[in-house]
Amino acid sequence: MSRLKLAASLVALVFTFEPVLADVVGKDKTTGCGFRQPPEWQPYTANWTGPCIGGVADGLGVLRVYNQSQAVAVFYGRMLEGKMVVGVIDTANGYLAGRFNDSTLVKSDDRETFIAGFRDASAAANAAREVFESQGNVASAKYYRDKAKQLEAQMD
Repeated sequence: MSRLKLAASLVALVFTFEPVLADVVGKDKTTGCGFRQPPEWQPYTANWTGPCIGGVADGLGVLRVYNQSQAVAVFYGRMLEGKMVVGVIDTANGYLAGRFNDSTLVKSDDRETFIAGFRDASAAANAAREVFESQGNVASAKYYRDKAKQLEAQMD
């Protein structure tokens, strides 16, 4: 009887994680870490620099989106279970900052929402800087240090 309970518990555990993995539509080709991209990014490739928990992006980090070798957008911020939660998207047309629902920016005029987005974005850029510093990649570490300062300056 205890084997039956153990098997049922394992099945329940698998179904508990299934919705998170089912929502993943993008995957970093190098690390295999999954994430949910906004629909307009789905034709492109992307890579995630940040924590990967249970096979999905989770925590502060940077999601860079490429059209071939050209970066078209960069998300700096916090991911939760593979989805953008709060941060900033840096595009050719400027910054999109705030909170996200299912990796889609939620429209808001609330100043505190913008500040929270830029605060997490700056922290995410600093987290990426630390990753590249630990790898001895001085140029990328400098890039992300400078980006963190730029993002922080947006809160003034």
